[in-house]
Amino acid sequence: MPSGTKTYFVDYRNAENIRRRITIGRHGKITTEEARRLAIVTFGSAVKGDDPASRRDELRKSITVKQLCEQYLEMAEKGLILGKSNRPKKPSTISTDKGRILRHIIPLLGNKKITSLNKSDINRFVRDVASGKTAMIKDTENLRGKAIVTGGNGTATRTTGLLSGIMSFAVSEGFIEHNPVWGIKRPAYNLHITCI
Repeated sequence: MPSGTKTYFVDYRNAENIRRRITIGRHGKITTEEARRLAIVTFGSAVKGDDPASRRDELRKSITVKQLCEQYLEMAEKGLILGKSNRPKKPSTISTDKGRILRHIIPLLGNKKITSLNKSDINRFVRDVASGKTAMIKDTENLRGKAIVTGGNGTATRTTGLLSGIMSFAVSEGFIEHNPVWGIKRPAYNLHITCI
């Protein structure tokens, strides 16, 4: 580089015979021997038909569940997320969605990349919400003053339904190809009990 820094990289051809380059590391942070070992692993993956550069690009481009939820809420507030009967969600529904996102989805899944989210993550999420892992009492800015977050089967079922809607939004936006929430069993609950 003109600045004098030296970087190790690997040039290879992927399965479509397209030339790709992947950076291994900067000289000084890794040794020449370490760079050689990493280069051999990269070449090995390419020979097996993998494309390490594409995989790394996908992971870098992938957003977290928290970032996806923020985009979802922003679109919902603009009236671009449709609810029942294909109409924009009501402000009260958006407020409830926001509560479920902030109190359950983000604490349990917020830091996960959406491209790595799988069915076992969702099943664990359902169990955690149902068992009250996210239960808390939190001060709020509205007139009531406190939000009592209890968890339970009803909360798990409704929050998982919201998560499915958020993941469907991710599919429609091209972030992921499949909704990882589809097919997940949700607990039955008593309709007379209202949980946040």
